[in-house]
Order: sequence, then C-alpha cells, then structure tokens
Amino acid sequence: MAVTKTKKPKPSPDLTFDLFAPGMTPLHRAGLGGLAATLVAMERRNKLGLISAEARPGDWSDHKPPWTLESDRLTLHFGEPQQAGDYLRKLFTFAFAIKDKLIDLPGTYRDESNRAVRAELQHGLTLTFLQFGPHRKLDTATMQSFDVDGDGSAAVVVGLRACQSYLHQDAIKRLKLLDKRERIVWKATETPSAFNPGAVVRHNAYGSDTRIEELPPAGIAACFALVGCLSLAVNRGLGVLLIPNVDDLEKFAKARPRMTPTTLRECRVAGTSDAALQAQTRLRARGVMQRHGLSGFDVMRLRPTQWNEKQKTRVATVNVPNGNDLVLSRFDLVLRHLPPRTYAYAESVVRSRGRSKRTQGTVYVWRWTDSIVRPLVADNLASGRRWYTGFTRLMTERDSSHHPNHERVSYEAEGLYAMINEDQHQMTEENERVFIAAIHQAISNQLGKIKSETLGRGANANAPLSQAVKNRWNNFMNRLRLSLINAKTEIQVRGAINLLLIRGGWIEGIKNEEGLNHVHHLIFHDDWQRLRDLTMLAVASHTSRVEKDSSENSAET
Repeated sequence: MAVTKTKKPKPSPDLTFDLFAPGMTPLHRAGLGGLAATLVAMERRNKLGLISAEARPGDWSDHKPPWTLESDRLTLHFGEPQQAGDYLRKLFTFAFAIKDKLIDLPGTYRDESNRAVRAELQHGLTLTFLQFGPHRKLDTATMQSFDVDGDGSAAVVVGLRACQSYLHQDAIKRLKLLDKRERIVWKATETPSAFNPGAVVRHNAYGSDTRIEELPPAGIAACFALVGCLSLAVNRGLGVLLIPNVDDLEKFAKARPRMTPTTLRECRVAGTSDAALQAQTRLRARGVMQRHGLSGFDVMRLRPTQWNEKQKTRVATVNVPNGNDLVLSRFDLVLRHLPPRTYAYAESVVRSRGRSKRTQGTVYVWRWTDSIVRPLVADNLASGRRWYTGFTRLMTERDSSHHPNHERVSYEAEGLYAMINEDQHQMTEENERVFIAAIHQAISNQLGKIKSETLGRGANANAPLSQAVKNRWNNFMNRLRLSLINAKTEIQVRGAINLLLIRGGWIEGIKNEEGLNHVHHLIFHDDWQRLRDLTMLAVASHTSRVEKDSSENSAET
C-alpha cells in the first residue's frame, strides 16, 4: 500500500480510526471491525465482573469505557499521550490470548466452545494468517476423540496442538508503535504477512520498494483482522479466509461473535461460496441478519502451489454479497440434505516385536467426508444461477484424491432427490420436477427390463439381486451417463434424452397433456446445456431409488 507523506502530528491523547479512510482495504475494515468487537467483548465482561480493574486499559473512573465507537469511526482515549503504551499492552493482552493451551480471541465469541471447536478454528488460522512457522509456536499434535452430535453415535478424532505464542501478541513491538516515552509514533512501518496475507516483499533485491508500510491506524487495523475475519480449513492443506465487507462498526461489533462456528459440523466447509453462505446462514438463524453491519464477504482460497509448496498462496478470490431470504432458505435446505458426514474407517492394529510385525485386529475410526455437490450449489446460489448449473461438468471431474466425482455423488443421491421434490423453498420449478420424474421412471423401466431378462420372467420379484443383474445395471447407468457427457451439441443432447424416454416405455408422469407439454418444452425449446445438466441431475438423483423402483417395475412387467 502506498503511503502518502503527511506532516508528523504532535503526540495526541487519542488514536482515531476511520472506517473509510484512504488505504483502508476490505481486510483493514474487517480488522477495524475486529477491534470494535474486541472492545465490545471487554465492555461486556466488565459488566459481568469477569475482568479485573488492573487488566482494563485506560481510565474507567466515570463507569464508561475509554473509547468512542461510532458507525464509521472508532477512537481510543489514552488520557495522556505517554499512557498509550500501557493502554495498548492491556488491550492486546486481552485481544490475543491463549486459554487452555489454544488461541483465544474474545472478540469472536460470546459463549465458550468446546476444545475440539477451538482446535479446528486454530487450525484454520494456521492455514491463513499464521501459516508461516516462525509466526506461531505450536506443540506436536495430540489426537483426541470428540462426540460430533452429542449422542455418542460418532466420535471423530481431532488433533490438538498446544499454542505457546503467536505473532499478534507481540504486535506493538513488531509495528514499532511506541517511542521511548510510551507515546504513539506517527511513522509508517512494515506490516508482516501474518497481519495482512499477501503483504510480502516481492523480491529480496527490491525490499524497500515492494514491502507494505502503513501508519499506526492501518497497522493496528490489519493486526485485528485476525479477529474480524473468519479462517476455516477445508482440509490439512487448504484454507478459506472470509473477509467481511464491514460498513457499520457498531452493528458488526455485536454481530461478529454470531459468525463463529459453535459445533464441529459448522467448522466443516467445502469451498469459498459455501463458507460465506454458511456464515450468513448462521447470522440469519441467530437473529442478526438484518443488523450485522456488513454487505457481504470477500473470500480467499489459500493452498500450496507448485512454485511454493511450503506456503499457502491465494489461488482464488470471490465476492459473495449478502443473500436474500430466499437464497439463504435454499442454502439452508442444501446444508440439511447435503451436510458434512462421518463414516467409520477400518484401521488394522499392528503390533511389532523386533523385526516381525503382526496384525492384532481391526479398529474403526470415525472420519469426516464432505459433500461434493454442495460447493457447486453454493457457487450457483451466490451468483444467481440455477442451483444445478454445471452439474455435467461436476460429474466429469475428479476430486483431490483423483477419484471420479460421479462415484462420490452416488452417496448423495437421497439428498438430491429430496431437494428436487422440496416444495417449500422452490428449488426446482414444476416443469423441471415433471421432467426429472419422467427420467426417473424411464430409467426404472429400463432397469426393470434388465432384471427380468437376466433372472427370467418367472423369477420372484422380491428375490435378491444377483451379481449379473448388478453388473448389467451398472453398465446401463455408465452408458447413460457417458452418452450425456459426450453429447456436445444440441442435437446430440436431445437425441440421448429422446432415446432414453422412447426405450423407457410407458411413463406415468407425461400421459396427460400438461405433463407432456412440460417435457416437450424443456427438450425442444429450452437451453440445451441447461437440459443436459438437468438430465444429469436426474440420473444422479435416481441412484438411491434403483433397487426399489426397478423391483416394482419388473414385478409389473
């Protein structure tokens, strides 16, 4: 950030922050919101008697806090210029603490969370602000099991890394804020990357030309971005940084704690838009959606790159404006039907004695797996597109472990089917539901015919499926999926769909004129790429109903 030369002011008993001053980027404004949230948290704890008089900064003799908080401005009142040092030290000690050996940021919560949630939030910080090893001092992780839902059904393993210190605790010295007389030094100093991710020297030969230097108000605001922003982990190497677009300090200071996840499941995010909409959904559910003081989020995705595997580099940034009530209602439905799930993973217990190793048995460990579809739906909802746009592309890609996405989508078929037929939030239109129902029945009819041909017409309809039937079913579904993926033109897409409907035989949903008109309009008069995505969605959402529907159809046949 370029710093304009200004006349050095005289030492002042106050330090004023302007939300919309020149040089205040979205991250700085979020940081100023974090400072405001910290001051509000201190004031609340003071009323509850949870903070001692010695730990409070400034003069509280008139029973008022020594600061002034307005919608677009915040002023710290030191009393005397030389009391700035004591004031800031107490403020930073409160704001950037360590509790139970984990990072503690009082401005980010109202009620205490369990250690597992705090450990997950700390892990998110180590992937964004505190990703550089020397910027934090953490012990080796100790693995502990925590109940996910409180009912004892699944206990996931969480790595707890005890924190001894982190850079923000030494921010006064790092930013060179004070002179020898404990007064604020009005001089631009370098801002470390732990305060402003991306604020790094671009080339060692041009350090003085490419480093970021800021005056005290901007430097302190950047430091408190750790509080104002929300850092979450997608996995061990991929982090998401949510930067709120703060436009009202007073409102945001009270709403900021409501953004923070309070359960392990809320800590799980699968992408940038997903993280932003989850935060907005929490604000909406906790009753502060209309008075949160922010207009949306800038969301960064940070991960290691081929040119720098040791550091997490910003690889994508997206702006997610505040969703309206319909968008958030729909996303809440998506979150309920496509949530992060736990699954039991079998691990062998190996005992070694000398050079010999022997398997003693098997233990089951609960692990997280997240939705492969929800990030796509979140991106579409945030951008105002139909929620299934790009579904064909999703089915052709592979995940981070190089497994085909279509295999993982099969586990989410029940959730997709429920979303399609949800009437309250209007996820799909009437003609789309009729079309998908027709595709479902055509597929079921085809599978029923395959079962009858394989087992014979005299076979018991309720007989267990043979491996031959399962293989033929899988081959049919794969051919259907590939026919849609390989359809690159309007004629090819319509041909693949018409062939399925013709071979499917009698379809109940389009026997009347209204249903037939719905399907006819979609196939012959609508956008063919939307039609392909919709058909692929129908194929994917049919998986959970294969055995039941095809058994019924084979019995009728």
